[in-house]
Amino acid sequence: MNRKILVLCVLVILLSGLAVRLVPASREKYPIGYDNFFHARMAELYSNGVPRTIPWPEERANLYPPSYHLLLAGASVFFGGDALQASRFLLPALSMLLPLTLLYVLAKIKGWREALVGFFLMTFNPFLITAGYNSPEVVGLALSLAAFYFLYKDRILLAGLAQAACFSFSFMAGVYSSVMLLLLLRGKRLKDAALFLAPSAVFLLAWYGSRYDLLYQSTNFFGSKYVFMSLRDWLFLYSPFILGAVIPVLFCSSYRSRFDRFWAVWSVFFLVAYFSFLVTPVLHPWRMPLYLSVGFVMLVSSALRGAKGQALKVLFIVSFTAACIVTVNTVAHSSLTPPDDALIQWISGQSGQRVMSEYSLCGHLLTLAPQKSCNLDLYFESIPDKQKWDDYERMFWEYSPELVRKNINEYSPDYIVYGSRDWGREILEDSVNVSKVFVSWKCDPLCGQEAAVYVPR
Repeated sequence: MNRKILVLCVLVILLSGLAVRLVPASREKYPIGYDNFFHARMAELYSNGVPRTIPWPEERANLYPPSYHLLLAGASVFFGGDALQASRFLLPALSMLLPLTLLYVLAKIKGWREALVGFFLMTFNPFLITAGYNSPEVVGLALSLAAFYFLYKDRILLAGLAQAACFSFSFMAGVYSSVMLLLLLRGKRLKDAALFLAPSAVFLLAWYGSRYDLLYQSTNFFGSKYVFMSLRDWLFLYSPFILGAVIPVLFCSSYRSRFDRFWAVWSVFFLVAYFSFLVTPVLHPWRMPLYLSVGFVMLVSSALRGAKGQALKVLFIVSFTAACIVTVNTVAHSSLTPPDDALIQWISGQSGQRVMSEYSLCGHLLTLAPQKSCNLDLYFESIPDKQKWDDYERMFWEYSPELVRKNINEYSPDYIVYGSRDWGREILEDSVNVSKVFVSWKCDPLCGQEAAVYVPR
């Protein structure tokens, strides 16, 4: 392939991929994705040193891997120290590391023709675009792909160092990819496996071992359960598309090469992990489409060498481009709507301190009005009081008037807040003696109703 054409193709895809990620982010006042509010608060803590504990809403262990928060704290310098604004752009830009790593790996193992197609498909993968707005897991996955390359080339120590870096961005990405990468060491000496795992073991021991006395305080079970319940319908909706895309690709290669066999096993593993949502949320199945997409792109790119390669190329390029357009125009919106922003500004100016709200609005409130307290916040990754959290969760899922009254009496909030995308306020109005003191309206089509503040009488 002509070198100038090759460089031009890479630059066009790279710049287009960055535009697809950064233009929607630049249109919004706040970051896209709920998790960025948590990451911004963590970056502010890291600007004063690596915290052993997280102070809000109750002191608990800091278990989240540190690398992204350190990067975000550093990047916030270019935004006048505003970590929340830095989070609008940093992670979407970093999400391009995965397509770039994939480009390099495919070019070295398969060739530039396959690499360019894989680079295109991964760059405009809708699951990567959406995950790139709020999950450092995309950076961890890029590092695990680098570890795959080094293992494939029998450079064991470099693979181990890349995998340790993966753990430093995302514990889940480190665990999942380690399980799969060990398959490449099958038949190798035990010493090679130990050398590969050693750097990760050192990092995990240093990070979590230093917090061993705090681990018993924390559990993410109810956080996973809450997210699982909110996304379960989407997982069902994705299922036929997942099966329709992945299953045919598994039959597009003879699997004579070590490369193809590995990515076929990878795809089957994460396909099973994805459908674990039918049984349990423990495996975080809502992230599995991202892992499946990597295997999908690897197998499609490899299949281009076959007789059906051109047809596959046209089919998947068109389908992924269409999915990308739909994704960017329907999903890439700030999680904080204008009515919710107005509501938080109003709350900030009031004298009362104790707020009761749903999970995401609490995260926004603690970021934008840190002088307030909020008794329900999902995005701290760990919940000390399991039974108490379960009660709060059921308040919003079961619409129990008795539970609503019980939690209000126990917490004694100054304000009860419902955002423009929340539900359940009818039960509050019908079963609890409250007054509506603030209403913010009007909203775009993504908002279901008014944002409102109530006070108990």
